[in-house]
Amino acid sequence: MARKAKRPSKIAHGLLLIDKPKGHSSFDVIRDLRRLTGVKKMGHTGTLDPMATGLLVICLGEGTKLVPYLTADDKSYEAEITFGMSTDSYDAEGEMVAQDPWIKLDTLTQEQVQDTLARFLGTHEQRPPAFSAIKVNGERLYAKARRGEEVEVPTRTVTFYELELLSFTPGQAEQGLLPKASVRVKCSKGTYIRSLAFDLGQNMGLNTHLSALKRTQAGAFVLEHSQSLENISGENLDQLLTPLVEALPQATHLALSQEAVLAVRQGKLITAPSDLPPSELSLCRATDPQGRLVALLTFEKGKLKVLRGFNPE
Repeated sequence: MARKAKRPSKIAHGLLLIDKPKGHSSFDVIRDLRRLTGVKKMGHTGTLDPMATGLLVICLGEGTKLVPYLTADDKSYEAEITFGMSTDSYDAEGEMVAQDPWIKLDTLTQEQVQDTLARFLGTHEQRPPAFSAIKVNGERLYAKARRGEEVEVPTRTVTFYELELLSFTPGQAEQGLLPKASVRVKCSKGTYIRSLAFDLGQNMGLNTHLSALKRTQAGAFVLEHSQSLENISGENLDQLLTPLVEALPQATHLALSQEAVLAVRQGKLITAPSDLPPSELSLCRATDPQGRLVALLTFEKGKLKVLRGFNPE
């Protein structure tokens, strides 16, 4: 029996902005993209839970070298928080662990939610959910939690830059509808919006859980410029890719001569332009005469040192 011919792998370098559908994990998206495009080398820059939707930045080819830098970017979300019930995972996919009587929910007001939400602005220590992908002693916390083991979750420092209450819908006991709040969030990397939902309730003496989440922004990229998986194929991929040089617009741009490009690719230090003092150049994007990203550079002893080289040819 003849073996089926293997589809050749496609080589592509750049960033792909995906509007992740509900029910897909971040790895599911990468698996589907590999099948749709033929590109094997890719990675994402910030996990979205299967329940969540919205912007997922995928790095292809040489773009995978940018993952650590893009993962560190701030993120923005639109979150729906439901009052009156808490779950073991802090979101709608978990098992219910506690409920509030309607008499407590009937008195909940928009002003109370707004005032409590404002307390979270700034930098805080946050405890992620036990059902999370954080590794402790080499094992994901969710694996321990699913086995019913006692999980000691380490806290992490997070910052909330913006917390805006977009809407509040009171509960309706006769219809069994719990109160809900829609919140716009801008925060630092590694922030769990599920934990924000849980902590908000704890501060109000109520049970809460995250009932919907959409990522709207990641670093320089916004959801409006993303594509659905259905619109992507190996044939149109090149037209949909964001060039590597656009990945870190906050970094200073340096256009190198062909001679400087050769030196950078050999890992050599190069002289910085006189109009770029070290204090203003913590990180810069170096491009070749064709405008392609060849390296990320930083200062060392008055010269520019290669942090990461790229060869998208």
